[in-house]
Amino acid sequence: MRKFLSIFLCIVIILSMFSGCKKNKDTIINLPLSNLPNCFDPQIANNNDLENIINNCFEGLVRINENGQIECGVAQNWKVSNKGLTYTFNLRKNAKWRLPSGLSNILGEDYEKTFNTTVTANDFVFAIKRALDPNTNAPMAYALSSIESVYSDGEHILIINLSKPNVNFLNFLAEPVCMPCNEKFFEATAGRYGLEKNLILSNGPYYINNIDKDVGITLIKNDSYVGNYKAIAKTAKFLLLKPLIDKITDEGAEPTSIIDYPTLLSLEKNGLDVATISKQQTTEITTQIEVIKYKNAIKAFCFNAKSDSLKDKNIRLALAHATDISLLLTNNVNAAEGIVPSCCGLTADISYRAGSNIVKAPNYDLSKANSYFKNAVENSKDKNGKKTNLSVDITLICLKDEETIMKKLIQDWQKTFGVTLSITIKTFDSFEDLNNAVEAGEYDIAYTTISSYEFLSSNFLNSFTTGAGNNIINLSNETYDTLMRNVYDAGSKDELIQTLRTAECFLVDNAYILPTSAEDGYFAKTKRAKDLSVRPSGTVFALYR
Repeated sequence: MRKFLSIFLCIVIILSMFSGCKKNKDTIINLPLSNLPNCFDPQIANNNDLENIINNCFEGLVRINENGQIECGVAQNWKVSNKGLTYTFNLRKNAKWRLPSGLSNILGEDYEKTFNTTVTANDFVFAIKRALDPNTNAPMAYALSSIESVYSDGEHILIINLSKPNVNFLNFLAEPVCMPCNEKFFEATAGRYGLEKNLILSNGPYYINNIDKDVGITLIKNDSYVGNYKAIAKTAKFLLLKPLIDKITDEGAEPTSIIDYPTLLSLEKNGLDVATISKQQTTEITTQIEVIKYKNAIKAFCFNAKSDSLKDKNIRLALAHATDISLLLTNNVNAAEGIVPSCCGLTADISYRAGSNIVKAPNYDLSKANSYFKNAVENSKDKNGKKTNLSVDITLICLKDEETIMKKLIQDWQKTFGVTLSITIKTFDSFEDLNNAVEAGEYDIAYTTISSYEFLSSNFLNSFTTGAGNNIINLSNETYDTLMRNVYDAGSKDELIQTLRTAECFLVDNAYILPTSAEDGYFAKTKRAKDLSVRPSGTVFALYR
């Protein structure tokens, strides 16, 4: 009897193993894609969509897990010496590039036999030097400014020397800008690296199998990858949202920018398995879908730095001090602790807001508002520098259901500015429409949600520097840019928190951003995507475990 039972249990275990293999083999996970990237070069990746694709198709020296902690990537171990100035990485010897087919025209007839697919230290040397080259125009090159030298010691040892210690250096090495790049392959593409699916080498759990301008991007499990992580699906499809929306929109219905994520998540086929959803949409989600809450956003008044009406700091501060934020903190809404959302860390293991690190918004004080207004009147001059009467014309944009409370707040603005202030309120039915207007800079003041796509406070605050891709306040200020350079040069945690706080205070004290309340973000996933993990910001997906 015992022998029979043992045999039976063995059969059950074996069958379950095959079942698990089949499940992984057949699993397809659909993810949202806002826009089709025109290039997949990691060194110049500049948005969240690209980061999600690169994070799954490449593997850097290290990885960042769902808790924001550093884990091994291609580097199996490392040591930090010379008082934090020297990093020595020992690379896995079995790390391989996946070599695309159909490249004999650029790599030679026998390239599949002759091309060295080993991921080496030189691949990281070339990638980092390329990222630091001003001609590359890498969006995150600033994070690597402390690198003094980078070189290899054989195929599997990489050494990086810094000019000064950098407490978040390992985190930056996990970003797309530091993904490896094979120099021989890069040169062979002759300026077309990353422009097509077969003009990119992948060393991560997936590779790009198809790019369809009408559908999206398909990733396939990379069988050449033998690292520490396992792909959770055979296929991952990043689907363009517009075609998905069109499929579920009734014929003849009026166009809308509101994305019906609950419906897309409920579809068995041709829908989505993951999505970032609104608080209202959480009530429409079925019990079959897991919803995770992230403290990754704030609500704020954003003052457009390019607005002619708001160029004078005194006008912005007068408006800020004339804003009674308490009117917005109803129904158990918590006040914002500053501009940086709670999900953002000082480092991978320390919250930026730890130790009551709160940056308060300008207090509601009509006497101060009047004082700044008088300064603005004194400073009012025409284009020729002659004193002129102050006239402030402002377009304020917000959601439709916030129009009433905006009108109440504006009453205090009118008390301060009187007839010199003319305000037009423009409302939007959806956050998507509002967000589009904000990104286009079509406003003077916007009352909107600012979400963090970064889990490090430094990277979040860097989004407001000159030329940053998601600089929604259009700030171009050398003083602020210098403050952020100081952040990336910080050599200790104490110095880092001080430089970060100084940069955050600059935005608040100069009334470029007036934070009002803390907001939660919501991430939903179906059972097919149950093993998918997300970084603390709730935005970067890991299709591996």
